[in-house]
Amino acid sequence: QRLVHLGHGVDTEYAVFFFPEDKRVKFIDLREAILAAPRVSVHDLQKFVGKCNSMALMVPGAKIYTRQCNKLVSDMTKREASRGTLTNGARAEIEYWRFVDEGMKPVPWREEKHASITIASDSSGFKWGAVIHSPECQGATISLGDYWQEHDRMKDINCKEAKAVALTLKAAKKWVQNTRVTMRVDNKAVVDAWQREGARSVSLNEEIKLIFETTVELNISLSLTHVGTAENEADYPSRQLKQTDSKLAPHLWERLQKEFGGLTGHTVDLMALDSNVQTDCKGAPLRHYTPYPTPGSAGVDMFSFDPSISPQGQKENAYVFPPIGMIGAVINFLIQNNAKVTIVVPKRSPHDLWWAVLSRVAVKAVRLAEARSTSALYFPSKEGLRPGKVFKHELWAFRIEHA
Repeated sequence: QRLVHLGHGVDTEYAVFFFPEDKRVKFIDLREAILAAPRVSVHDLQKFVGKCNSMALMVPGAKIYTRQCNKLVSDMTKREASRGTLTNGARAEIEYWRFVDEGMKPVPWREEKHASITIASDSSGFKWGAVIHSPECQGATISLGDYWQEHDRMKDINCKEAKAVALTLKAAKKWVQNTRVTMRVDNKAVVDAWQREGARSVSLNEEIKLIFETTVELNISLSLTHVGTAENEADYPSRQLKQTDSKLAPHLWERLQKEFGGLTGHTVDLMALDSNVQTDCKGAPLRHYTPYPTPGSAGVDMFSFDPSISPQGQKENAYVFPPIGMIGAVINFLIQNNAKVTIVVPKRSPHDLWWAVLSRVAVKAVRLAEARSTSALYFPSKEGLRPGKVFKHELWAFRIEHA
């Protein structure tokens, strides 16, 4: 049964909320009239803001997309001006609401189940981390996180903590979608901004918008609560620097692309994080498998996927730079699955047992760097991925082409 109550459409058969068509038309007419007018009235702006806020069930966080309009109304009221010119911020906000023109997708009712998530960002700001508790994890605790990429690393800590909330929700999609989520955060500014549906800081407000957009995408009802850093178990994963998260230097990756990439380059990075994944020929991150969920991951654990065939059925040209302790298992897995792959490994003395196996099955081997090189690898640091650290072994690339 389809009902309309207080401007909200309710479909009891499919358990969704929807935007009634007559309400949509009236909203579009008002919005476009405001955008087309050389000067807008306080009454029309207030009416528009009221309609936006009334959509809270269909557009969670609607209020955050009216803050610039509210600011303009306040400024006009203080000046006792009945009409005024739209500011750039207010115009952008109003234009954002054009997404309703293409037909808003019905919003599913949320299941009455809860996931509890704890998250913290490190005070130095080089990494975000989270700890997840959920019945879907079968009682296990899931720790995840990643290093801030360059464009995020320079943001202030409040913005990083807010973005960490959104990134955690995206990474935890399989556990939190269509649920009510409780998240404990050790940054009071973020908690306050979420609860007020916006912040005075323009930069923080943009990150709060990202959280709202994520909750809409995943159909989450999100509650943030403040917790002290000492009590926040997610503090530890946000502070770890791991040598195993290092990355082959760009100039060496370019060499591998030319040597083994063929016309289209490598197609998948089998062991990576969003922050250290290698790029394709156009500079975009390769599809990649991660050790735990991340927002950009194509899947968790490379051993769960066929390294020779993509999910779309195309032959893979894979790349992998495994941790030393996993090299033997990775080689066996690649051989068993007839993978076409470039694998980067250190040459240690005495030779590891897997060195003879790799030398036998490879069609070509290339030495990438001498022992004690300071430019072959980029290591994680508080300033991001950086060269300069000594890697004591020679670094080699082997090409396997069983496929």
